[in-house]
Amino acid sequence: MLRNLISVLALLTLTQVASARVVVISDFDDTVKKANSVGNWYESSYHFLRKKPYLRMRDLFVELKDHYDGLGQQVEFNYVSAAPDFLFAQQKWVEKHGFPVGNTFLRSLGSEDTYTFKYNQIVSILRPYLEEPDLKVIFFGDNSTHDQDVYADATRDYKLDSEIYVRDVSTTATEFDGFPASGREGVTYFFSEKEFETFQGLSFMSSVLRSDIDAEFSDRSLVPAYTTKTMVRRVRAKMNCKFFQFSCRKEAKARGKSLIESYYTR
Repeated sequence: MLRNLISVLALLTLTQVASARVVVISDFDDTVKKANSVGNWYESSYHFLRKKPYLRMRDLFVELKDHYDGLGQQVEFNYVSAAPDFLFAQQKWVEKHGFPVGNTFLRSLGSEDTYTFKYNQIVSILRPYLEEPDLKVIFFGDNSTHDQDVYADATRDYKLDSEIYVRDVSTTATEFDGFPASGREGVTYFFSEKEFETFQGLSFMSSVLRSDIDAEFSDRSLVPAYTTKTMVRRVRAKMNCKFFQFSCRKEAKARGKSLIESYYTR
């Protein structure tokens, strides 16, 4: 009798674990693809044409999928971007660079604004699973536009069990000397993948991935070079440098580069 009861309980536990679902929702530009979204139009165009991936993000996504697959959970990847759909062959890019294959969504030309498009698309993705008691949602994005607000608002509105990871491409959510950090409550920001090593939700990361991240951190290549330009513009604005104030602009450039360098000494 006791043996039968134990067998039934074990079966119920396995069934519950197997039915658990993990939905990963990620942005494209400046989240998994280097885009310089906060740069000037010509700087952004250059990176758009190159379409270089964040390789350590790719590795993290692969290990995330392997981790939850190993737990017997159903893992689904979705890539959502507000970029016009005629400009980017998103599905081919995901496959080419080794990201976990999933559903890809881009905005149609002339459709809703960025926030509305992303919010509605995320709700559409999650709607079939909202009644599932073990639904877990993992968001990845960046703060060049509205990702943190879309993810936090969706989490609040639908009472999601979620983790929200947002890349700080605007340099505003990371504290630097003279520049306090600011960001949306409930959002976990990262300036580079180095911070992943401290996030409890990403503790499944392998020693190989950690080593690769550490190597890029050590040679100061983990943060894209264009982020320095973003910081320089912030310093320049704070110093109120005018266009023809060359000495002020030179000082701002040196200060901005120094602040980014200081990140690698933390």
